Amino acid sequence: MNKVVVKYKSGHEKEINTKLSDDAKIIKFLKITGDWSDDVLSFEVIEDIKSAYCNYQNLGNESV
Repeated sequence: MNKVVVKYKSGHEKEINTKLSDDAKIIKFLKITGDWSDDVLSFEVIEDIKSAYCNYQNLGNESV
């Protein structure tokens, strides 16, 4: 899994997980999801991120 960090002019950053690694495909994906705009300064791809699984088994009988 790869993580894409999109940096906006406002200073805001957004992290998006994807299996894509090609820059052109990532830009196309960001346009489709609505995360790409004229406010984007840059994006960085961080490859081979290991995803962690959440274990709800220890929550007990509490309502979530």
